[in-house]
Amino acid sequence: MSCCHFASAYFSAALTSNLDELPAMNQNCRSKARPLDTFITVTLPDFSQCQYQYEHYTFTSTNNSIVSTNIDSDHLMLQEIKPNGRIVANLYDSLRRVTTQASTVGTNLVLVTNAFFFYTQRHQPH
Repeated sequence: MSCCHFASAYFSAALTSNLDELPAMNQNCRSKARPLDTFITVTLPDFSQCQYQYEHYTFTSTNNSIVSTNIDSDHLMLQEIKPNGRIVANLYDSLRRVTTQASTVGTNLVLVTNAFFFYTQRHQPH
């Protein structure tokens, strides 16, 4: 599994700011994380890079009458930009589940929806 795919899969389970902390990981991968504890770049052994873009939100906090505006991450990966410039983009529902995925296709790298995800819950009568 490549660093990009491993990192993408790992986001579902937990977040870490250093890929070197992951067990059984290719030790030649390096990462760069934002203070928001989300990966923004993973450098592969061949020095190519995958980049990640996340959804963020703002909120205010007050400390001793000083109001601050803060930015935090929802940890929802909006886009993964692969080393060759190709993109995988995700859309989420209100329960934070991927509902639509698009990727770049062809030589002009246009985003095309290639997957829809529908979630159902079986009703169990009491």
